[in-house]
Amino acid sequence: MQETQSELFQPDDDLLTLLDNIDTLDTDPRLWPKTLHDLMRVMEAQIKTRHPKLSSNAYEIARTNVIAVAHYLGGRQLYLPRDDRLQKAFRDYKIYHHQFTGNNHKELAEEHGLTSVQIYNIVANQHKLHTARIQPSLFN
Repeated sequence: MQETQSELFQPDDDLLTLLDNIDTLDTDPRLWPKTLHDLMRVMEAQIKTRHPKLSSNAYEIARTNVIAVAHYLGGRQLYLPRDDRLQKAFRDYKIYHHQFTGNNHKELAEEHGLTSVQIYNIVANQHKLHTARIQPSLFN
């Protein structure tokens, strides 16, 4: 049985249990490493700036998101690109996961100011990343 993309991104039982018990967690920022503290502050600021109606809940929303990120990525050395490289990564993700229909290379190339060959390469690279995530190699 093949899972749909939305099913793959459903939270697992461990995360749901963690989020259900979020209020019992020790979340004193003085105990956090600097990067985690900075991540929390950035998320809170973005929520307050971009979604003013949610300002009163910004801390809780940011905390829930940080816990979800930590649940899935915690314990790993994490690299996040900056500026143009980050924008290109988001663009490529959007093309593959939200815009690509299988026969709209030309339209996507025009929309993003790229060539059809570049769109083919983006789709191929994103497909490799997606496949590696859902079906790890047997030989690594």
